[in-house]
Amino acid sequence: MPPSESELAELAKLCAAGDLVAAEQACRRLLCACSDHAPTWHGLGVLQLALGQPETAVSSLKRAAQLAPGDAAICMRLGMAWQQAGRLDRAREQFAEAVRLAPHDHEARLLLAACAQELGLLDEARLQYKAALLLRPDDARAHNNLGSILEAQGETAAAIDRYREAISRDAACFEAQLNLARALVRIAPASAGPELERAVALRPDSCEARAALADWHALYGRLPEARTHYDAVLRSRPRSLAWRLCRDMLAPPVFESNQHIDAWRAQIAERLHSYRSQELTLSLEDLASTGAKPPTILAYQGRNDLPLKRLFAEVFAAALAPCVQKYRWRPRRRSGLPSVAFVATGGGDRVFLRGMAGMLNRVTPGRFSAVLLCSAATAAAARAQITNPHVEIATLPGDPQRAVELLARRAFDVIYHWEVGTTALNYALPLFRLARVQCTSWGWPVTTGMPEVDYFVSSHALEPPEAREHYSEQLVLLDQLPLCYARPQPAPAPANREDFGLRRGEHLYLCLQNPRKIHPDFDEVLAALLRCDQQARVVLVGSSRPQVAEALWRRFETSLAEVRQRVTLVARLPEPQYRGLLSQADVVLDTFHYGGGANTTYDAIAAGIPVVTWPAAFHRGRFAAAAYQCMGYTECVAATPAEYVELAVRLACDPASRRSARQAIESARDVLFDNAAAVQALEQFFAAVAHHVREAA
Repeated sequence: MPPSESELAELAKLCAAGDLVAAEQACRRLLCACSDHAPTWHGLGVLQLALGQPETAVSSLKRAAQLAPGDAAICMRLGMAWQQAGRLDRAREQFAEAVRLAPHDHEARLLLAACAQELGLLDEARLQYKAALLLRPDDARAHNNLGSILEAQGETAAAIDRYREAISRDAACFEAQLNLARALVRIAPASAGPELERAVALRPDSCEARAALADWHALYGRLPEARTHYDAVLRSRPRSLAWRLCRDMLAPPVFESNQHIDAWRAQIAERLHSYRSQELTLSLEDLASTGAKPPTILAYQGRNDLPLKRLFAEVFAAALAPCVQKYRWRPRRRSGLPSVAFVATGGGDRVFLRGMAGMLNRVTPGRFSAVLLCSAATAAAARAQITNPHVEIATLPGDPQRAVELLARRAFDVIYHWEVGTTALNYALPLFRLARVQCTSWGWPVTTGMPEVDYFVSSHALEPPEAREHYSEQLVLLDQLPLCYARPQPAPAPANREDFGLRRGEHLYLCLQNPRKIHPDFDEVLAALLRCDQQARVVLVGSSRPQVAEALWRRFETSLAEVRQRVTLVARLPEPQYRGLLSQADVVLDTFHYGGGANTTYDAIAAGIPVVTWPAAFHRGRFAAAAYQCMGYTECVAATPAEYVELAVRLACDPASRRSARQAIESARDVLFDNAAAVQALEQFFAAVAHHVREAA
């Protein structure tokens, strides 16, 4: 017999009073009397969800769905239960069923869209948000969420329009206001300040809004203003390591001199030592909000980063310890092939595909199981480039907690971290020791400083004799460069110098590196080169952060005072124009201390343009020299900075020397591209460590 009105009224009274445990017990009593009453099973599932029991709620709601198969509301609740239980695939199935049953239900569309977005199915999410907006055009939340999808798909201008539309529908929509401001920071930073101020005004206690405003001030070198906003956050979060780091690790856009660099690094070391005596905490939520990690600028400064990186790792590990214990990898007996996860996060995903897709495409079946975990956008590109059916491609959540949970659940034998330290996520993940063996390599070519990372995979050609002093990891030196790089595409159409505002008749020295890599030591070389060659034109490519280029230009006012008029700074270019500019260069200049990596070095060599390089003291400044060594051609590798200038000037001024260099490069360069020997070396390394893990388990 179905529950009576008085029984339902008593149940409603318990719910209204917030006594959810008693309400759940009342539901169970009702079901003892009538076990096939779908609304009661539905109510029980809802109560179990509220009590934080998603697995139990799934059972109750599945029973309700069996009894009332056409009820869209039950499907939605069951989807929510699966979602809370961490089964997004099952949640999506239920939300899709709810949409099928009730296609005009706005909430069902939103739930399906959000779940698809979380799974990285951005096209599906985009479609569902648009459908939801057709049903309710004034939904500011849906406009905002659609904007975030568009931005993730690279359509930033369209995303900004959606954020503005959300704000026009609801002026108090904080999420849209903050998203708008952040998007503007990326593409039109000068206009972002007022929008950030509005976000802070909407929610003065928001750490995220304060941090975004602080970061905006730091972009322009206004470090006191940035610290003021971080201080406001720290008043409410005084023990938070993440927010302390944000404030204390602020750096100018460009360093003026070696003395400036040394003073800043000494200050960083002092602060890290002070953290060790404080009881600071670090949560995954704080990491997601702050992006806290060691400053990437350290790698550009031409110093041995191992002491500082060890300090950072020690401080992070101590603050994360309570969280790490929950997820740390534990040995378990496994059948089947050993598993190797390739984890690629952050802005270097595209470089990962260019340098490592060839390796994954050639993995020998049966040696180990390979899984690529990356962002949704990279996964879409990877599926087009990695055709090996034995490689699984999966989406790694951008949220640190969900990413940690996924890796802990999969329990891989080996994790290859493509980059460690370019984002908060890829810096934190290795600290959890989510596999028995962890390694990294050239994606971010500097030590992690972490005892949790076992190996740094490099090459004899890339490392100086004293290289082991630069790494906390065991250094693995392959006979090949540790990548299988796809041959770059040629320039799509002939270009000429006038296309870039440059004059014919000048000797064009092109530097393709991020302006942050242009060390004060390199200024001296540029000045010497411009004095030696009166027809020289040095062309630098700008940064995605215009303020960096502006600060560098101000430094040049002193360091290149009498020759600066023959230096041109061009904006960052789309791929076709970039290749067109490269084709016009007489010489490509490699920067000191942190030189060109695979992309710019191989692009120039593929185009037959000589790259002049001086191998520095660390891996990150030796890639071009290593490439030449593998080619068996080292005529463009200088032994000293003075020889670097001499080489560059001779190649630019003497057509015969330049022609000879081009011919030598073109005849030797094939060894660098799609290198099967490098695949074999990498595969042998991964197979050996993966099988060792299995034997030790």
